[in-house]
Amino acid sequence: PTRRARQLDAKADWLSLEVYNDLHISSALERSCDFVTAVSELDALLIQCNGNCKDKAVDAALFEDIQLAFKLVERHGGAPRILNAAKSLLRRVEQTLPQTRRNQASSAYKQTLLALKRQERRELDDGQGLEVMSDVMNQVDILVQVLSFMDAPDVA
Repeated sequence: PTRRARQLDAKADWLSLEVYNDLHISSALERSCDFVTAVSELDALLIQCNGNCKDKAVDAALFEDIQLAFKLVERHGGAPRILNAAKSLLRRVEQTLPQTRRNQASSAYKQTLLALKRQERRELDDGQGLEVMSDVMNQVDILVQVLSFMDAPDVA
């Protein structure tokens, strides 16, 4: 667990909505440099709450941040460290949250992976399309060159 989560663990009734909002996890998730740390904090909070926070508002905010984390993986480019962090969070979610929330989080994770694969496929297709256009342009250039020789007057 992170230092902040350990500090909070020392208190008996430690997690209120105010304390959770002071962690600024959602804003940290939006920054790719802080994404992995924010995900590890979510992981630590899931361990501490064990998927059952006393305060339902905190429980809802925690789950919203979990879904946000999965959605932001695509925006951060799907770097291996980000994918690994998201995958570890999914494992923790599957261990701690109730079935309905587990299914929702798993669905958000799968949708993100699908979007990343589609993005990779588009990039590959775009790259191949440029090569084909380049070949066509070379053929047109050659044809123009040949036709220009045919139109040229004989010098000899």
